[in-house]
Amino acid sequence: MTMRSAIYLFCLGWSGQAPPLKGFGISGNELLFHENFRDVTAVVCTASLDDYIGLSAEEKLQDLAWVGPRALRHEQVIEEVMQHSPVLPARFGTLFSSRDRLLKLMQNNYVKIDEFLTDTSDKEEWAVKCAFSRSDAKKRLLSEKLAVMSENLQAMSPGLRYFKERQIVAEVDKGLSRWLAGVCGAVEKELKALAADSAKRSVIKALEDDTMEVMANWAFLVSGDAVQTLEATIERWNEELSEQGIVFKCSGPWPPYTFSPILEMEPGS
Repeated sequence: MTMRSAIYLFCLGWSGQAPPLKGFGISGNELLFHENFRDVTAVVCTASLDDYIGLSAEEKLQDLAWVGPRALRHEQVIEEVMQHSPVLPARFGTLFSSRDRLLKLMQNNYVKIDEFLTDTSDKEEWAVKCAFSRSDAKKRLLSEKLAVMSENLQAMSPGLRYFKERQIVAEVDKGLSRWLAGVCGAVEKELKALAADSAKRSVIKALEDDTMEVMANWAFLVSGDAVQTLEATIERWNEELSEQGIVFKCSGPWPPYTFSPILEMEPGS
């Protein structure tokens, strides 16, 4: 059976800044190359259309052993280009049936691409997660509440004291989520003030281990000269809140997927 060939897109960048392409394409066998439209370049390689579309492709795309190395190579190519030019990253598995279709996309969206590359030329995407240990946070809040009520509790009879302590535990359980939301809101507000743009991302249940729950997951588009301030702000919040079971994790810079515009094949489509 003859392989149906397609153009695999990694990212778009400035043609005058994109580096000479090294290494191979998405599967490790194809050469990387550029396709240019005006001052915008597309970093691409050839790929088998049957690897991504059709019944056999569905099995491959569910196989981590097949997807993993290709997804890693996708990110590696984009990050290499990022060292030299702002990028508009394509999602893993973005294919075009022909060179003409790719160039048509670049032509139809040239203004949008140009504006995005210009706007992000001095900015980086950073991810920040707020994770917490529910048991540690609850223990801290309960300890503080019991300390405030200590004298009153000691003056009560054992039975009444037990009843009051159970009541305090119930109040702490009820107020825990509200308290966590307030903390995350305060941190988000401060970090947003440092960023050109921000977005809330989907929340994953656990971070690193099953004892830590993720309360919030943000993306921030940050100017290069503000990155140190962002990291210092997160470090300060960690110092203040770590004993209360809350920790903030910062990672980046990443390709600006979160803030990339949607490109249309046809105007108005």
